[in-house]
Amino acid sequence: FLYKKYKVAMYSWLLLILFNVISYKISDIQYTHKNGSIFSVNLVQPNIFSSKIFSYANQKSLEDEVYSLVEKTHANLIILPETVFNVNYQYLTKGYLKKLYELIIRKKSNLFFGSSLYQSNSSMTGTLYLNKLIPVYKKHFLVPIGEYIPLIKYFPNKILDIIFKKFNFSIPHYISGEYHQEPFELNGNKFSFNICYENAINDYVAQNSINATVIINQSDISWYGKTYMKDLSLQLSQVRALENQRFVLQDSTTAETAVINNHGIVIKILPSFTKGNLSEFIQGYSGRTPFETMLNFPVWFICILFIFIAYILKK
Repeated sequence: FLYKKYKVAMYSWLLLILFNVISYKISDIQYTHKNGSIFSVNLVQPNIFSSKIFSYANQKSLEDEVYSLVEKTHANLIILPETVFNVNYQYLTKGYLKKLYELIIRKKSNLFFGSSLYQSNSSMTGTLYLNKLIPVYKKHFLVPIGEYIPLIKYFPNKILDIIFKKFNFSIPHYISGEYHQEPFELNGNKFSFNICYENAINDYVAQNSINATVIINQSDISWYGKTYMKDLSLQLSQVRALENQRFVLQDSTTAETAVINNHGIVIKILPSFTKGNLSEFIQGYSGRTPFETMLNFPVWFICILFIFIAYILKK
């Protein structure tokens, strides 16, 4: 019996070592290839704790701050973070978007910015392409309490409103975007988007990036203050870059605004809790990686295999 137990344990360790060796070897293989020409990007980090200090009284100063930063940039593509203005773009100061649009046109550039939006009588949050003022991405995985009320169908609205009003807390009633969303094509490149903690859902990012050449993450890290969550967010983006072998552009409100290459290496990053622009030249990549093909199934298989081995050992 002890011999059989030792034998099973030995095979388990051999399988684990073999898995790690194979994983290490195939990680060196380049599954994607360059697509299109190199282009310049600029990630704006306004360093505004909009989610905490926002009020309609300071909206104008927030708009001016963002405009001033964009004015200093010179890039083919400019990116602003998640819900950068903290209001629906339709409620910005009258004439502001037109002024920003004219600035972008003068620069011969393109701009993506995060915003809440209305579509088909529903409220959503996502990313807009300023040049044509159209949504290019609608957030699928919403934050409970922060972006929607869980189990709203089973609780009377009035009771919840009383509770939240007591704490002076307002919750938007967003609905989710589609799970599968095609990348947005612009000047020969295809951009896939994810917002905030969606970046942690690896199979979701992979399935929406198969046909993309560049991955963009927009986040409002100010919610987490100076905790380790800002560092975790960057590490998640590095893993997404490795899994999909594509550049990942992470743009945040306050920290960890970075450009990560297709090998998961941070090639440029802004200091945390500072205001500024991050400019870099990047290359689009296309192709299909093993992770995009198999997703998490190999990991699930190994987990089930070890459960089965544990069961055999127990018997």
